[in-house]
Formats: sequence, C-alpha cells, structure tokens
Amino acid sequence: MQQAETIRELRDEIAVLKGQMGRPAMKPSRMDEEMDKDKNNPTGGRGRGKYRNSGQPAKTARLDIHEERTMAVNDVPEGSRFLGHRAFTVQDLRIGPHNTRFLLERWATPDGRVLTAACPPDLGGLHFGPGLCYVPRYLELFNPSHSRLR
Repeated sequence: MQQAETIRELRDEIAVLKGQMGRPAMKPSRMDEEMDKDKNNPTGGRGRGKYRNSGQPAKTARLDIHEERTMAVNDVPEGSRFLGHRAFTVQDLRIGPHNTRFLLERWATPDGRVLTAACPPDLGGLHFGPGLCYVPRYLELFNPSHSRLR
C-alpha cells in the first residue's frame, strides 16, 4: 500500500520535472458530511419542501387572480369548528390568462378530524384548468409537422 503511494508520488515528480502536468489535487468527498447532517436533523432531511426556506414567495403569489370561488364542505358534523380557508390556485388559459383561486373551507370536528372542501371534479385535483391541459393535446393533433401525419 505504502509502496504504491510512493511510486505514484515519484511518477508525479518526474512528470513535473519533464514539464508535464502532475496529478490534480483531489478534494475529499463531502457526501458523507451531508448524510450525517440529514441523520442529525430531526425533521428527516430537507424539511417540508425543496424551496421551503429560500426566502422567495411562492410562484402562485405573483399571479393575477381573475376569479375567486369559495368551496363548502359537505356534511359538517354538529359541533365542528371552522378553521378558515386553504388557498388552491388553478391556472387556466382562456385566450388569455384566467386564474381562479378556490377557497376550500376547513372544519375541525369534535373528534379531532379536519374536513376540507373538495375542488370541483372537472379539475381532477390539478392546479391547471381543463383549457390549459388540452392545448398541448390540441397542438399535438393538429400540428402538420407531427410524425403521425407524414
């Protein structure tokens, strides 16, 4: 082991004397340090999200909202406490932008559960409306340079 290291050092020295480049200085990997940090973090790694502590506002915070609709929870049990709303922003395209913010009602039941209103079923839980979802499909079908039409 020590002999191989000595040979490597001598070859590097010979290369430098000949005017050639020696071996580059390699820094040790910091991957182990990062893994140790994650193990010591009680939250289990990065926290709640990738950009949670970036100091930047969410992308949807910069959107112009054209419509705001409040969604109600169905069948709220007696004695439940209203918790407010959770914003759910949907981006759609209507020959111009049209962004709708759904305020989903939230209720805390006496037994500790939290009920949240559902988004309209035509959204399918997506943050993009049907118009914006169908534009790429439309372009794919009617693009004359598409490979299926050749």
